Amino acid sequence: MLPRPVLPLACAAALVLAAGCGKSDPDAAILTPAQAAKSLDDHFAEAPPEVRQTVRVASEALREGNAEKAVVALQTARSAPTLTLDQGLAVHHSLVALEHQLIAAADAGDENAKRAYDLLKRMKRN
Repeated sequence: MLPRPVLPLACAAALVLAAGCGKSDPDAAILTPAQAAKSLDDHFAEAPPEVRQTVRVASEALREGNAEKAVVALQTARSAPTLTLDQGLAVHHSLVALEHQLIAAADAGDENAKRAYDLLKRMKRN
C-alpha cells in the first residue's frame, strides 16, 4: 500500500497518462489503396509465380479502384499455403485498407462499394 500523500499523486499521474493515450488518430495506420498495392508488390516480389500473379491482380485492382476484383484476389492470396508472416500481414493490411475505403464509399451511397463490401463480408466468413 502506498503512503497517503503518494496515492493521490499516483492516481493523478495515471489519469494524465491514460488521457494522453487516446489522442492518436485511429485512421493514421490505415494504408491508402496505392500504398496497399505497393506494399503487396514489395512483399510478394520473391513469391512463387502463381501467388505473385494473384497478388499482381490484387494490387492492380486496388490501383484501378476495382474493389470486387481486389477482394477476390486478396482472399485468394490470403489462403496461399506458402505465405510468410510478412506477406500475410501485407495482405491483411491491404484488406483493412480496402474495407475502410468500402465502408466510407458505401456510407456515401456508392452501390458498387456496398456490393463489394458485402462480398468481402461473405468471403471473411468462409
